[in-house]
Amino acid sequence: MHGNEARSSARSGLPGGIGLYTPDAGEAADFYRALFSWDIVSSDSQTEISAFSLGSGMIANVHAAVGRSEDSQHFAGWQISLSVSDVDTALGKVEENGGKIVIPRTKDGEGDKRAVVRDSTGARLGVIEDRGNEGFSAFGPGLPVWYEVLVTDFEEGMRFYRDVFGWECRLYASEGKTFPYATNRKGESSVCGIGDASYFGREGESSMWRVYFGAEDIDSSTKRVDELGGKTLSEPRDTPWGRVAEAADPQGAMFMMYQI
Repeated sequence: MHGNEARSSARSGLPGGIGLYTPDAGEAADFYRALFSWDIVSSDSQTEISAFSLGSGMIANVHAAVGRSEDSQHFAGWQISLSVSDVDTALGKVEENGGKIVIPRTKDGEGDKRAVVRDSTGARLGVIEDRGNEGFSAFGPGLPVWYEVLVTDFEEGMRFYRDVFGWECRLYASEGKTFPYATNRKGESSVCGIGDASYFGREGESSMWRVYFGAEDIDSSTKRVDELGGKTLSEPRDTPWGRVAEAADPQGAMFMMYQI
C-alpha cells in the first residue's frame, strides 16, 4: 500500500493519509528534503510549512507539536489516519470496542471531518472521513509504501480493527510456517499490516503505528540519516518481507525505510 496525506484511494478502513507532528517544522523540512528529496508546501500566508510533497503528489501534512507527551495536541511523531465513510459512526465503534477518543471530531480547512483515537491496545491513529477523492498512488523512493500497527495483544488488535474498520486479516505464512503478523486484504492486495509487538523486539513497549518510506539504497539512506542529525535506530536488515531499517528524525519522530 502506498499513499499520501492528501488521500490514498477512497476505501473505508484503509490508510487514508499520514501527518507529521513536530516541534520544529523548519528543521524537519530540511531533514526530509535532504533525505527523500521532498518539496516543501507553505501555508497560504507563506509563513508556515503546511505539508511535504514529491512531484505532483502530497506526502504528508505537517502539524505543530509541543513537548513529547503522547496526549492530545502534545503528540510528536508520525501519525497514520484510516479512512472511514462516517467519522461519528466510527468513533462510536471505537468506544464500543474498547478504544478511546483522544481528539473529538473536527473539520480541517478543506472541510474534511477527522478525529484522533487510540485502539483497544493503546495505539494512536487518526480517523478521516472519506469523500471519495482519488489520491496519488505510486511506489518509489521517498513515498509511503507500507503501513502497520504493532500491538501488545495480537488477537485483541486484530479483533478491534476487524470490528471497527472492517479489516480482513490474513496471517502471514512462509515455508509452511505462520508468523504473528497479518495483512489487511483488499481483494488480492495487501494494503497494511498488524503484528505482535513482542515478536518485533518491542516487548514492554506501547502499541504503535508506523509508516515505511521507500529507499533506493537503504544502506546509504541510513548513513544519510545520521549525517543529517537524525538517528539510525536499527541497521538495515533482511526480513521475510524485504530489507528494512528504522530511523528517527532530529526531533525524534520514528519511521521505517524499505528497500525498493
